[in-house]
Amino acid sequence: MSTSHVSSMRAQNSMVLPSQCAGITKTGRRCSITSDCKLFDNTGKLAALPLQRGGAYCVFHATLFCTKKANVEDCILVYIDLESTGLDIASDRVVEIGVLSGCGAVFSTVVRPDPLPPEGPTVHGIDNSELEQGPSFPEAFARLTTFLDYLTNAAICENDDSSQEDVDMLPRMKDETPRIVLVAHNGSKFDFPFLLSECLRQDVPLAAFAEWRFVDTLALLRAVDSSLHGGCVKLQCLLRAVGDDGRLRAHRATAP
Repeated sequence: MSTSHVSSMRAQNSMVLPSQCAGITKTGRRCSITSDCKLFDNTGKLAALPLQRGGAYCVFHATLFCTKKANVEDCILVYIDLESTGLDIASDRVVEIGVLSGCGAVFSTVVRPDPLPPEGPTVHGIDNSELEQGPSFPEAFARLTTFLDYLTNAAICENDDSSQEDVDMLPRMKDETPRIVLVAHNGSKFDFPFLLSECLRQDVPLAAFAEWRFVDTLALLRAVDSSLHGGCVKLQCLLRAVGDDGRLRAHRATAP
């Protein structure tokens, strides 16, 4: 065997094969996207980018926000919505946080991104002049956690003695601290990972995420009879199905 032929074989053996996504498709097959794939998602991001950076999944199967099932006996439901500069969790920024608790308490703040987005039409519809007046994300997140801590500390329940309905009863503190449950529509794919990603980008402590629990109403909507909302899983469709009178204001976190 010649020296040149040996060198050629060694060169071929040293070639690195493209890595393949470990995700499973809806048909039960392994995802066919590899690290040399040139496919782009609907936001223009290269589908193979996570694989090229050493990840095990493509853009379509990569998951930042990982959860497991949990049981919560006593909780405070808190509905949360975010507005952002775009739909890319990895690079876009949160510009508004809106929260409504089950008891009616409201928290809302715009968030000043750095840098400010270019002037002109935006996804979120918030003027830069308004964003400039808002706190930075670390400060806004600190205010959010303070608000949720207040809800927890102030949690009360009514006296169970229903025989004195006409008598004013003093509330009493719960025996155990209730758990905060954040609720969002499509929260598992957008709101929750977006909030987490923004915290990671700006070195905001993540301890609160371990204490909170999370519910995605999109999964609940898919579980009910599709005829109730014409098969559409968008929040707007559900509102029409239950008789929304058109007051929904899109692209603001605390829209009625």
